[in-house]
Amino acid sequence: MNALAGSRDPRLRAVQWKDLVHYDRAATVHELTLSLPWLLASWLAASAGWYPLALAASFVFFLTGLRQAHNAQHYAIGVSRGATEWVLFAL
Repeated sequence: MNALAGSRDPRLRAVQWKDLVHYDRAATVHELTLSLPWLLASWLAASAGWYPLALAASFVFFLTGLRQAHNAQHYAIGVSRGATEWVLFAL
């Protein structure tokens, strides 16, 4: 099946897509602050000398930052384009 034939398929047209939906305020705040708990956990664990835990928290911080950057590159974090550019700069 080629791409054009798939677009004519009524079953495909009946699927309600859920990607790139509009975020409400709570979802936007969640998306923007997703990595902060892991950053704090990493700092606290490192300051207490718990380096394996700090390393694990830093890794999860990195992964959540990747998610945030990916969504920001697609302008899918729920803020304006200008604010998204600043989020990408900060990340």
